[in-house]
Amino acid sequence: MKNRLFSVLLCGTVAFTSVSAQEDIKAFQHLGIGLELFSTTGFGLELATPLNSHFTLRGGISLFPYKFSDKFEMEGASNILNEVDQVINDNPAVKSELANIGITRASEINTSPEVTLSLGLVNGKILLDFYPSKRGAFHLTGGAYIGKSALLGMDVDMNQAVRVFNIMEKHGVIDFLDDPFMDGYDFTVRDLSNVNAALSIKSVKPYLGIGFGRAVPKRRVNVNFELGALFWGTPEITSKNQNIQKFIDAQMEEMGDMSDLLKKFTIYPVMSLKINFKAF
Repeated sequence: MKNRLFSVLLCGTVAFTSVSAQEDIKAFQHLGIGLELFSTTGFGLELATPLNSHFTLRGGISLFPYKFSDKFEMEGASNILNEVDQVINDNPAVKSELANIGITRASEINTSPEVTLSLGLVNGKILLDFYPSKRGAFHLTGGAYIGKSALLGMDVDMNQAVRVFNIMEKHGVIDFLDDPFMDGYDFTVRDLSNVNAALSIKSVKPYLGIGFGRAVPKRRVNVNFELGALFWGTPEITSKNQNIQKFIDAQMEEMGDMSDLLKKFTIYPVMSLKINFKAF
């Protein structure tokens, strides 16, 4: 009787150990591929591998491509155009070279520059999922998104005007190129070749989230839903042009409400829906 009981216990122990061993996952034995079909961080692609039964390592890229262009009338342009007409009338060499590019009078110069806004939400990411249960799909996630610091960039195209002023400078007509043409600011004609600004954030953005679904499916395919937050610091409006930066700083100082709003915009909510495939 004792021998039979011992045999039953031994068989049960072996069976339990075998099942437990099957449930344990060894590091880098499997690979998952995730397609991010919808996310507040954009479309994305991920690769994932389990480190063990409770932890999975993910890496990938997400991007949110968006550009918008429009034109506007440049303030103070009439003052510059009057100067250009005077130069054309007084300098035959300048007049001849401008005629070669199709300009005979200042009114033919485009004073409606094209402004392009581009969203720079492009990030690589490395994330670690923790599954409290070996069999469960609920997980906690921590990691970081790494990408461009310029969240929203602005560039102004004034190539034709810059070309005109380069011709004028070539012929020694430089009297007004360094004169400010906006009251109270240091904008000069030379600044037209470098008009830019950006809403800047941290390039390394810590991430925390919770979700449901395994990055490496136990079967071939599954769906993963996740909610989280990116911590990207206080956004700042910056420019590579020092004169424009002075203008931005002055405007931000006058608009205290805008500065206060940016200080509150330090966290970006993340909602993501992915389809995951088990590669092997």
